[in-house]
Amino acid sequence: MARTDVTVETEQGASRVAMPRPRAYGQGPAANEYLVHCIWFDQRLRAEGLATLDGRRVRVLTPGHWSLDGGPDFRGAVLELGGERVVGDVEVHLSTGDWWRHGHDRQAAYAGVALHVALRHDRAGLWAAGAGGRLIPQLVLEPWVEPPASQLAVQLSREGYPEERFAGVGLCHGALLGRRSLQAFVGRFLDRAGDVRFAESVRRLGRELDAGASAEEVFHRGLFEALGYRGNVAPFRRLAETLPASELLRLAARFPREARVAGLEAVLLDRAGLLPDGARGEPEAAYARAAREALGRAGTLPEPALSPEAWALGGLRPANAPARRLAGAARLLAGLGEGAGLYAELETKLAAAGPGPWPRRTLGNVLASLEGRLVVPRDGGFWSRRHVASGSGHVRGAALIGRERARLMLLNVFLPLAAAHGARTGRPDLAAAAGNLCQDFPALGENHLLRFGRLRLFGPRGDVQGLVTTSRRQQGLLEMFHTHCDQGLRGCESCPLYRALSGAVGGAR
Repeated sequence: MARTDVTVETEQGASRVAMPRPRAYGQGPAANEYLVHCIWFDQRLRAEGLATLDGRRVRVLTPGHWSLDGGPDFRGAVLELGGERVVGDVEVHLSTGDWWRHGHDRQAAYAGVALHVALRHDRAGLWAAGAGGRLIPQLVLEPWVEPPASQLAVQLSREGYPEERFAGVGLCHGALLGRRSLQAFVGRFLDRAGDVRFAESVRRLGRELDAGASAEEVFHRGLFEALGYRGNVAPFRRLAETLPASELLRLAARFPREARVAGLEAVLLDRAGLLPDGARGEPEAAYARAAREALGRAGTLPEPALSPEAWALGGLRPANAPARRLAGAARLLAGLGEGAGLYAELETKLAAAGPGPWPRRTLGNVLASLEGRLVVPRDGGFWSRRHVASGSGHVRGAALIGRERARLMLLNVFLPLAAAHGARTGRPDLAAAAGNLCQDFPALGENHLLRFGRLRLFGPRGDVQGLVTTSRRQQGLLEMFHTHCDQGLRGCESCPLYRALSGAVGGAR
């Protein structure tokens, strides 16, 4: 692709960097929803006078991160609406009426939308309506787009926004083009950024411990959140709060060991609002009868139960369905010894390995021991081959909780919690072991945020190859995403990596 030199002003002075020359977005000036996503992400708007249809002034602090995981288009936006600070999701459409045409007024996945954004207004009324009748303010962009949308439609680069949903490359990309000598520096920077992200997780979980929660309860909530794919993190956490670890251990003791899996599975699905009613024939009816018998043995259950509408079921891969993940959780908990906790089991395994760092073979053994306790393979149970109760929803070959998800639980929940717990209980070797394992943790599969980070730094062709090879560096990419990249090009000017790179480039000229 052709490139052109541009001047970038930084605190170190002006630097000439090679940037991709824009290609035409399309063959004509027709706007579409993808264009509106780009306008919102890069805030190609005149901020003065920006207001919702009902007259509230709008200030966009961050537009949110561009989501590819279904549900609202931008997650975690920070806005000021009528002078009030609001944090929530943003849904973007070409026209305001698309909210209703797409059925979002009936979908639980859109319960967190704080602002509905559209290019044009084509439906009477000032507000969008959420599930349950909640009123959602609407912002129509067309009067404030600069330059006009018809011009942006031919100016925006498809290569700068690959997969037709991602935002474009960052300024780091231009500073890195053709300069592989900076690869080692970028790698060290990502290592440090990954350490910062781990330290923040340690502090966050440590605050829960300081507030009086036990390590078992903190891990229990984090474990359930980690089971919640896409729009289901919140209902999984509410379920963990309704059924805390101590309550599930008490309930488990009411079942004979051979019936403990089925009993805990029935309890979890019932409180989640996902227990089948048996109305669609066998084998669902037989499963529902057995589950009701198990519930009778469990006795009175904590309130409240969630409703089926609390769960976002559309757009999920079948293997990730909430009912299957709850079946996996039942098996994790059923395997505990009398009076034991899952966090305690994992902590014992980690502490036995010593503080680390370890040789490669020992590292592999430590990781295998920990992840092996969290992996739940198929076992022939009702949910092993299903993601819905009816016979049409079959899943082939997928574990109830696979190795990738088990590793995410270790990396994002167990290891930072073990570091926080070790520091608070006078066990520095435990905290050191958690930190060392996190630093040497192998890379995980990429999600859309990691792909976004790669794009922002390295461009659509990945100019720096083989750099993000560990989870530590993946976590560094995520840290950069959350602190700078999700703010569009505005975040580049305050980014310490870009400042360092532009200084290095300027010094080399």
